[in-house]
Amino acid sequence: MSVNNQELESLIAQDENSTLEFKEKIPPPEIVARLIASFANGEGGIIIFGIREPHQVIGIDDEQRLQKVVNAARRMVNGEVDVDLNFAEIHSKKLGILSVKSSKGIVAVGGGYYRRVGEVSRPMTAEEIQKHLAPTELANPALTELSTAVAQQTQIIERLREDFNSANAPWKKILLALGSAIAGAILKSLIDHFLFK
Repeated sequence: MSVNNQELESLIAQDENSTLEFKEKIPPPEIVARLIASFANGEGGIIIFGIREPHQVIGIDDEQRLQKVVNAARRMVNGEVDVDLNFAEIHSKKLGILSVKSSKGIVAVGGGYYRRVGEVSRPMTAEEIQKHLAPTELANPALTELSTAVAQQTQIIERLREDFNSANAPWKKILLALGSAIAGAILKSLIDHFLFK
């Protein structure tokens, strides 16, 4: 999705919300992947790189680096995602505009399922996962059980991620990363078992 300068000015004048995120700098791929999944599991959205809140155009200095980060983030996402990265110049500053369309299926990143609510990306609830997986089968006990397990697993992964980010010792980071990888593998096998029998 390409936006013209007038539309871009209008977006920059808004506050972050359920379909809009600003990033002052180019973040690591993990953060971009979670934003992609959050928008894809919701209404879709736009991430504008090079904006400092509130509404200050800073610009990005390396289009190629942003492209590499977005490509790496796309590889981290499990599920069908439709994203489009464009660049625009405004106030003599280069901005990256990443458009994410709403996904028909559920999208995961790092073994967890996230959704955009207001201006934050948060783990999906069991009810949201169930509704997203099979909106017409809300009374299916197996699906209810799976949705609850997935939501709990996502909460655990989120706590592990937060612990990992605050851990100082390298051995703690290795243990947390292994725990997160194991949790993600278990979650994937559960989903494959329940959905693709």
